[in-house]
Amino acid sequence: MLFGRGQWAVFGVEPTSLEAFQTGLSSTQLDTFLMSQLASSIITKFQNTPTVGINPYSAPRLDEKLTNTDVISKVAEFLALDEEAMQEGGAITDSLSDYFGSESSFSLGNNKYGMWVVLNEHDDLTDPNSKKEQVAYDNMERPFKFLGKEEKKSVEATVTAQGVISRRQFPVLVDFQHGYVYAGTANAEEILVVRSLLTKAGAKPFSLRWDFGTFNWPQLFLNKMYEETHFAAEMKTRADEMTRFRPDEIEKLEDKQMEKIVSNFFALAELDNELWVGLTTPARVRIYKISDPVATSNPSLTFSLLHMTNDAEISASSVVFQEVCVKTNKAGDEKTYRNDLYTFDINDNLCSQDSGAALLRGFDLPQFKREIKATIKAKGHASIADFWYMWLQGMHDAILYFVENITSVLEIDKEKYGLVPFDEEGEVEERKVEVE
Repeated sequence: MLFGRGQWAVFGVEPTSLEAFQTGLSSTQLDTFLMSQLASSIITKFQNTPTVGINPYSAPRLDEKLTNTDVISKVAEFLALDEEAMQEGGAITDSLSDYFGSESSFSLGNNKYGMWVVLNEHDDLTDPNSKKEQVAYDNMERPFKFLGKEEKKSVEATVTAQGVISRRQFPVLVDFQHGYVYAGTANAEEILVVRSLLTKAGAKPFSLRWDFGTFNWPQLFLNKMYEETHFAAEMKTRADEMTRFRPDEIEKLEDKQMEKIVSNFFALAELDNELWVGLTTPARVRIYKISDPVATSNPSLTFSLLHMTNDAEISASSVVFQEVCVKTNKAGDEKTYRNDLYTFDINDNLCSQDSGAALLRGFDLPQFKREIKATIKAKGHASIADFWYMWLQGMHDAILYFVENITSVLEIDKEKYGLVPFDEEGEVEERKVEVE
């Protein structure tokens, strides 16, 4: 989900391939059209073929603006031609440019691009098997299963599919300035589709992974933060209350900041850079070293589980990075408050080996709305491009902070570790993904 908590895949793109990418989206109108969601949706509708297409960032349903059925039918006939015939009759796309975009409609400025990747499938929602059964009863007076081979073919020929196009789409941000691609999915096949699309457009993607020196870095980081937690006494009090009372019977603390801490976190530690790390749920706790982790959804319960045995440890957790600010009110009194900056789910499943991507799970920018409001106040408005550009920049900054904080806590070199390319042996084998 763009502009909210969601799952993202991150892989690399060669900045030097920018010019080829720009050319690929604008070199010929036909090439851009064939990659578009408009062409893809028509192929799926008329040929019952799964396809992948793209829409510009500012128009997630741009393809649906073409409603003239006669034009759509002509386009469908054109798309049924072979490649050579399409090249000869490519002028048909001249009048359709408003429905599929061009290089400029994907550009966010400063060598950054945004698009929607759309996966189309043709589904028959009318249960074709029941239709075949009815025809068999009416014409052959037997169930379909008991028909001969030729009889089955005859029945199947009379059954017309009455399907609809199902679509799934997600945002993709391409940052040639810093060499990253962000795809709003954690599905390996979908990530490979994005890589194939970008390659077709002229970009050169490459694989990235998280590397912090050891396979169990998530547990090392999480448990070190737990060991260095502040406010343990207050958290213990709340955890004890949760074992004796119903949630509605627990009296909230007068200190609102402390109430937020004990309600939302089972650990809260301060980093060397003055940021704070809060561990919250969903989480997983391993009570004994030889046992499987237990999933938890309540911070106080998680705190209690971690005190059940000496071997108890955190296996996975949702993590919030915070800043502590001091504000002076009109009366001259100082008030301390906490801003959530970034959220991540830290666990063992943060690399997609099959697709060559690092994963951002449970990622969010809680201050994004406030930053948008500040932009609107300063500029008088915020365009769709501003929203996408600022989200992309926020993701880039969040990754920098993430790497800096993890390497600092684990006391390893941030220049060597973090979000790194696969080495030659670890590089994923490129898969050929058909993209219409």
